[in-house]
Amino acid sequence: MKILWIVHGDVPLSDGDPRLLKSSPLAGYRLRVGIPASCMPATDEQFLISPASPDAAGRAAAMAPDVCVFSKVLPSAPDAGAAPLAMALAHSLSRNKVPLAVDIADNYFEDFRRDDTLALLRLSTATLVNTPAMADVVHDLTQRQAEVIGDPVEGERRPPGFDPPRQPWLARMLRRAPERPIRLLWFGGQWRNYQSMREIYPHLAIPGRTVEVCVMTSPLAEIEQDVADHHRRLAPAVALKFLPWSLAALPGALADCDMVLIPNDVTHPKRIGASANRLTESLWAGRFVVASGVPSYWEFKDSAWIGADLPAGIRWALAHPRQVRARIAAGQARIERHYVPGEIGHKWREFLKRLL
Repeated sequence: MKILWIVHGDVPLSDGDPRLLKSSPLAGYRLRVGIPASCMPATDEQFLISPASPDAAGRAAAMAPDVCVFSKVLPSAPDAGAAPLAMALAHSLSRNKVPLAVDIADNYFEDFRRDDTLALLRLSTATLVNTPAMADVVHDLTQRQAEVIGDPVEGERRPPGFDPPRQPWLARMLRRAPERPIRLLWFGGQWRNYQSMREIYPHLAIPGRTVEVCVMTSPLAEIEQDVADHHRRLAPAVALKFLPWSLAALPGALADCDMVLIPNDVTHPKRIGASANRLTESLWAGRFVVASGVPSYWEFKDSAWIGADLPAGIRWALAHPRQVRARIAAGQARIERHYVPGEIGHKWREFLKRLL
């Protein structure tokens, strides 16, 4: 099978091998292109073209693909030229009778991309989404059934681990070393996501304990400054530190924490289609997750703590370490059945085969 991936989005891309995107710093490129492409059989021929490439339509036609996937073709900030280029390429492929699959992994219908996304869907043969909630959005707007294929889990599987510091009185009674802080981790990539995190900082203090919060994201000056400002106000009860995010650094941060926090504004329309990729990566790394109840997270209600009051979830976890470890193990078993890259790659290929 010859598969052509059409990818543009937020950074300039060189035409070539889509599998190279599995190490992209942008999660959307890794999860929706690079990793699925890397899990296809070696006998499949795969190409990547950006709509902005010179003579993109001519080059796409020369490749004579069996099927084409449009993914991440519209950037997250307005770009007057992006949509016409993508539409021109889609029209060209459609005229050549190439089946077109459009992958939607974010709620583009709630921003400036709405009309362009709907126009692209009208040209498509099939639609692919990453969550059932996003499939419902697509159906409500287009009356089309979308195929749901989740995001693959990233990172290495680690044994379930949860050994938080003891209460100070218990440490004294056992004549153990003074307690270390309770270590919490948040990682993400956008100010929009971080806003939910900063709102809960004042509520993370635990009487008689110390809490350390590691905020790990791309080096965004406004987030780094906000972390420093909150640290000055809340330390030592709640100490905050900023760490630059990278694929290489994240496993170490996960290994060093007691649990991962993923707060979200569950009422925001943009969060409806959010996948559980941060939750699955954390569980896969052996760490417990305390998270807000966005739709995709409820699948893991028995593997994490999902709800509105995240500080209550932290307190529950500290009081129930055995149950926490059991939940992590249950989450890893679910991930192994449904979200490992090989399983996700198989689903992608079966979906694309049905379009031929």
